[in-house]
Amino acid sequence: MTATARIVEFPDEAPELVEGPCVHPDDPPKMLGVMTPCMDVRKRWLHDMAEKGLWVAVAFGADGGKQGLAECVPIEWAAEPVSGDGSLFINCLWVLPRYWRTGVGRALMEYVIARAANDGSGRGADGVTVLAYEKDRWFGYFSYMPAGFFRRFGFSEVDRDGSRVLLHLW
Repeated sequence: MTATARIVEFPDEAPELVEGPCVHPDDPPKMLGVMTPCMDVRKRWLHDMAEKGLWVAVAFGADGGKQGLAECVPIEWAAEPVSGDGSLFINCLWVLPRYWRTGVGRALMEYVIARAANDGSGRGADGVTVLAYEKDRWFGYFSYMPAGFFRRFGFSEVDRDGSRVLLHLW
């Protein structure tokens, strides 16, 4: 099955957009138990980051339902302790499990790369950076932000801390 995702960017509405893709009724109970209580804190963080350059790209399916999202901030506002002048930092790229391997993740990643190449300043961002993971199984069943996914788009490793891999493109 191949999904056709329509990508829409929301620079100011991020807190209202994350709940569907981030906490979904189809998620395993263990994951829901961990993620649901964190959503208020996450929404506050997204609200605070919106004025610092956060934007969220949401993938919508033909039925209008959310299929996934990509959250990006200027690297100086990354939630992780990373640095890099002028880079765009992917805070989260998430696709609902029923849309895995359908092209939704690829569509979101292509959108992020294109957005970084033309960030509105006329010069583009100085690349895209992401903190990804290798061989971790979140909640015992899925890889979150797998490094191999980003490497398929040309990202290269610049640093590592165990299974956490800092990757950069450009």
